[in-house]
Amino acid sequence: MILGLLTFLFASLSTTEAGTIIASHGSGEACEHTDQSVDIDCGPYTISITNAVYGVHSNHNQCGLEYRYSGVCRSSISLPVMRERCDGKTSCSTPANNEIFGDPCYGIHKYLYVTWDCIAPSQWHSPLLAQGSDEACEHTSQTVDI
Repeated sequence: MILGLLTFLFASLSTTEAGTIIASHGSGEACEHTDQSVDIDCGPYTISITNAVYGVHSNHNQCGLEYRYSGVCRSSISLPVMRERCDGKTSCSTPANNEIFGDPCYGIHKYLYVTWDCIAPSQWHSPLLAQGSDEACEHTSQTVDI
């Protein structure tokens, strides 16, 4: 029985080209002006947001609305906001609203669509952190070289 369980667990894990072990993939959607949130729960694993869009990017959505908006309606801060709120945590809940993501198209009902991976905590690293550091002091001619 234990051997069968271990075989199942190892078979359900996948690996990226960089060697990161991914326990599972997920996606979620929440509609603006509702009680819905994108709820992510990776259990003992760590969240790594892979994509996030707040606005309108498809008529294929769970909000039940067909959009006839002809312009671009996507918040440019969707991905960095979701990474800041969720990356490195084991669970996270985010509603779809303009207060968090801004209003990319006034008067249009929007939704939040997010995809993520659940990875081993020891293999998680923030995509926002650089591999080096430098400092400069205010009121000097020092600069930070990146």
